[in-house]
Amino acid sequence: MNITSPNSGVCRFCKRELSYRGISRHLMTCPEKKARDARELEQAAAVGTIYHLRLHFWKSYYWVHLEIDGQKTLADLDEFIRDLWVECCWHLSEFEIQGKTYRVYPFDTSSEEDSEDVDFEIEMDPTESNDDAFEFFSMDVESLFTDHDAADVPIQQVLKKGTEFEYIYDFGSPTELTGRVIEVREGPANGGIRILARNAPYVETCESCQKAIADAVCGYCFDVLCPSCQSRHACEPGDGLYLPWVNSPRVGVCGYTGDGQAHADPDESKFIPGA
Repeated sequence: MNITSPNSGVCRFCKRELSYRGISRHLMTCPEKKARDARELEQAAAVGTIYHLRLHFWKSYYWVHLEIDGQKTLADLDEFIRDLWVECCWHLSEFEIQGKTYRVYPFDTSSEEDSEDVDFEIEMDPTESNDDAFEFFSMDVESLFTDHDAADVPIQQVLKKGTEFEYIYDFGSPTELTGRVIEVREGPANGGIRILARNAPYVETCESCQKAIADAVCGYCFDVLCPSCQSRHACEPGDGLYLPWVNSPRVGVCGYTGDGQAHADPDESKFIPGA
């Protein structure tokens, strides 16, 4: 996969197109946003703390700026990231913030008290063919369910202006994001989450014919291909595992399609200011 398009995006308030490097400063000075913030604060029944976060993926090819109410939890932020960018198979995820890990389980789990009684012992005869698997299961499985804090902690308890953090979704084929708190301000309490700006979708040329626009990714070699070239692609002629080319850092990974997600591109209406 060869991503070469510029990573520009559009301010959701004034509709101005900006580069990744320019968007942070712009969002702090945008007249339309400042006016909207002032109106909301004046009309607020209760005042809370609003966090402006930036999330980005590897060299900032994919990025999003958002605001989140400080009373929302890391679990709420995880749900947003899953819906917008990564959810495919209900994998585990976690935040790493100032040396502490906050784990998120996408499935219904038992109480913390009950979880201590879970038997993690896995019976496996170590042989020459499965030594690596035996070592992984005997050493690492239990740590997936222990040695972490709960993710139901409020944002305002773990983040402050300038804090940087890491987010990982899926420990088998991970998508790793970097986050930073750009600004903290007063605003309406219970304001939820909303997108301020996001990178524009990339348009890629087919890696096979170098002419047509690609609309899929090969799940084996990660080549981006146009419809015509998919049928004769070498990895799996006529029956390749093709995933759609979507505006997500998880494009081409582990069956991710972006389909059926509440806030996946292009349906961001719940998080666009003024919607």
